[in-house]
Amino acid sequence: MSIAIFAQDIALDDTLQAKVAADGTLVLTDGVDTGIQDIWLALRTYLGTLFYHKDFGSLVPDWIKEESNPSSRLAFALEVQRTIRTDPRVVVGSERCKVIAWDKMGITAEAAWRFIDVDHEYNLTFAVNETGKMKQVLADAKPNANTTSF
Repeated sequence: MSIAIFAQDIALDDTLQAKVAADGTLVLTDGVDTGIQDIWLALRTYLGTLFYHKDFGSLVPDWIKEESNPSSRLAFALEVQRTIRTDPRVVVGSERCKVIAWDKMGITAEAAWRFIDVDHEYNLTFAVNETGKMKQVLADAKPNANTTSF
């Protein structure tokens, strides 16, 4: 069942290329999968790089070269939360971020949030490496549903 606030978008793979079905048609996201993909894209896109949407994106890569200490961990987590909160479908105040690992190879974090009119929390575990590249480590865990990957 699709919730109207999410609409659809072209589904993207891990390299941000459009997913194509066996018959050559584009695969589309639907419902909350669209919202999850939008948040993932916002975290992966450097703030201000889209000429048509200067407020889209995050400053997550700015912390890659920083030393792991309480203030840098807090600043990183707050940036992830700020980025998630910019999505108008997210319940303000539901966004959280926890740094799981921070070493010379990069940062691994877990983000969580709730969408408006959805009864459970979504989460995303991701890693950012020293080149600023991000990858999803674990897909969202949804109660009573299949795991979504994108």
